[in-house]
Amino acid sequence: MRGFADTTKSYLTFPTSPGSFYIVIRHRNHLAIMSKNPVSLNSTTPTYDFTTAQTQAYGSPNAMILVGTRYCMISGDADGNGQVQNSDVNTGIRPNLGLSGYLNADANLDGQVQNTDVNFYTRPNLGHGTQVP
Repeated sequence: MRGFADTTKSYLTFPTSPGSFYIVIRHRNHLAIMSKNPVSLNSTTPTYDFTTAQTQAYGSPNAMILVGTRYCMISGDADGNGQVQNSDVNTGIRPNLGLSGYLNADANLDGQVQNTDVNFYTRPNLGHGTQVP
């Protein structure tokens, strides 16, 4: 199976057996999303694109956020508990300000933990939680 990975249209491939499956995407500091309905997988390679509509994800209307013309995963879950809360800012991001690397505190994925991770990518998402059962 392949899935849309980013705006450059890179694809991910996963070996699967034929059948119907829910597609779930989990990321280190974003809220998990799941396909609204099972996707039938068979000998052909299906493509599932979450970015085209809010209704592509289970739990609509708030499972994803609209950024420009694409629906995206909700960022800011620095502690990975499935909720974007003040604790993500206070214990996840602030202690890591100024650090660089592949860190849960890097909400915008630019390799740096900065105030922008709090102000533009976490605070606007406070109160959101994953809708994946």
